[in-house]
Amino acid sequence: SQCGMSVITGETGAGKSIAIDALGLCLGERCDSAMIRHGQERSDVRATFSVADNPQAKAWLDEHELCDEDAPSQCTLRRVLRSDGRSKAFINNCPVPAAQLRELGQYFIQINGQHSTQRLLKNDYQLSLLDTFCHNDGLLAQMHEAFQAWRAAKKALQTFQQQRESQAAQNQLLEYQVSELDEFAPQENEFESLEEQQSCLANSEQMTELAQSALNLLSDGASNIESMLYKAGQHCEELAQISQQYAGLQRYLDDALIQVQEASSELSSLSSTIEQDPQLLAEVEHRLAQYLQLAKKHQIKPQQLCAQHESLKATLAQLSDVSESEAKLQSAVEQAEQAMKQHAETLSAARREGAKALSDELNALLASLAMENARFAVELTAAPVTALGADEATFMLQANLGQGLQPLAKVASGGELSRIALALQA
Repeated sequence: SQCGMSVITGETGAGKSIAIDALGLCLGERCDSAMIRHGQERSDVRATFSVADNPQAKAWLDEHELCDEDAPSQCTLRRVLRSDGRSKAFINNCPVPAAQLRELGQYFIQINGQHSTQRLLKNDYQLSLLDTFCHNDGLLAQMHEAFQAWRAAKKALQTFQQQRESQAAQNQLLEYQVSELDEFAPQENEFESLEEQQSCLANSEQMTELAQSALNLLSDGASNIESMLYKAGQHCEELAQISQQYAGLQRYLDDALIQVQEASSELSSLSSTIEQDPQLLAEVEHRLAQYLQLAKKHQIKPQQLCAQHESLKATLAQLSDVSESEAKLQSAVEQAEQAMKQHAETLSAARREGAKALSDELNALLASLAMENARFAVELTAAPVTALGADEATFMLQANLGQGLQPLAKVASGGELSRIALALQA
């Protein structure tokens, strides 16, 4: 053995092919119930690979949302066979079609056998071989990161737009509510003030009568409290002249007289402000009715209507910033897309340079493999941007003199394909 190489040897029947077949099952190859051990109902095979230094595999897993969140640097491929011929495939414990095992498996391992050269005809595998030759691991990692950043920014924008559309009806209702309250213009403590005003206007006649009756008793009537207190004070003053025991009573009566006079003065002042205005009463009651109606519509107390108005206006103001928020998200998408395209162009430049070097080396090797008149080239064409860049690679071959370069899949014979595969492995 040597560094980077392991050899498993054994006599015929030792189980070498079984190990290779089991690995092939994990890579999505066709299965046969005969592979199941005799007497058993099922067979469960799994293989775990590292993706830490495998940007192609990591990009594929991200694109298909099959990364193992608990062990992001690993990937487990699993195949379950049943005796009835059915099988199930899993990537990181997620059920998938067997075809996806084959797609992903090509980035992990190459099994060279009688028919293994057929994968050389696939463009994605050809691009992978070119990147391996160019040592593009670092550029691929940067490309993958830039693509993920662009996709995340685009998803954020799409989510925002979807939420905005779903909230359109709600926003329309909010605009109507704010407009209605703008027109009504509720004020802080206005409802309480209106209730007080309505009570006074509705009972103004009774209030006038009661106030006048109270004034008559206090000061205006023939026998009023003020005059009686004054007379009582005079009597107590005379009593005090006869006996000092009555001297303190005069002070109490004087204080009471002052209180009655102040009450009479304030009552007179207040009663003069009592209004009897049916039109104003109607306006106040209409305003109160509007308060009650709007409060019921918003399912709050009338006293809370002013605060509700301010709250709805604040919410609407936030929604008014939607266009600005969308513009920021759109700008983030454009910046991420520009960065992604720059990384894609850098990767494409490395591939173009590597394509020429690979073609030159392979042409030199093909001459030593009895293909003196053959000419090999790598054609790169633009493709939609993915986590692997913006290129599609096509291996081209001129098998004989006088023939133009054509895609390998169209012109290469089985023998030529095997020799090209050998040259690529060299």
